[in-house]
Amino acid sequence: FTHTAFFLRHDITFTMQGPLVAEWQTLFECYWREQGGKPARLPPQNGVVPIPSIVANAAGRLVENAPTHHGLSQALYRAIDHARHFVYLENPYLTDNGVIVKLARARRRGVDARVLFTIRSDTPSINHTNKVTANRLLAAGVRVYLYPGRIHVKAALVDGCWAYLGSGNFDLLSLHRNHELGVVFGPGPFLEELNQVLFQPDFNPDWELHAPLPLTAADYAYELLAAFFL
Repeated sequence: FTHTAFFLRHDITFTMQGPLVAEWQTLFECYWREQGGKPARLPPQNGVVPIPSIVANAAGRLVENAPTHHGLSQALYRAIDHARHFVYLENPYLTDNGVIVKLARARRRGVDARVLFTIRSDTPSINHTNKVTANRLLAAGVRVYLYPGRIHVKAALVDGCWAYLGSGNFDLLSLHRNHELGVVFGPGPFLEELNQVLFQPDFNPDWELHAPLPLTAADYAYELLAAFFL
């Protein structure tokens, strides 16, 4: 479990063992071949040192997203809808109206809703859109943190008993159109580790937004486009 927090690019990686690994490999290999890729060559077994088993620290299941199968969006929406204590999100592309509306509703229920993203990515259109999103969330009472650089983390934690890590962004493309793959984690020590290693350090008081950002016509224009294309 690695958390990189330098201002060039902010990201997170994790190592997974167990039955989900084979399932992940199978899904990836099937998609790879559908796109014309050659079958993967299995590594030679001679001289390979077996990886020692470790005690399981989380229950998990894969969530797959495709143009006709929206496993990620369904899981994320359901988790936010059922949140009772807190919802923490980190993502570079927070443009999906479903996520934004559900965060606002969760806040009205008294849920501690917090998000971290950036307006300093390497995608100008997203920087424009994220400014409008930041103001919308702030007006709804959601606590907004703006990372002072590029971010590539795609993570969610709800009530300390549900989490997501994977390739999918929280935008229209990833949640409804793209092929994405990730893991939804259930209760276990891993979730508290995720909270302590990723979310709590990233809720830096210096990064919290306390007043609306000044907006331009370009910001609103890109935000409108994001509702349909980004």
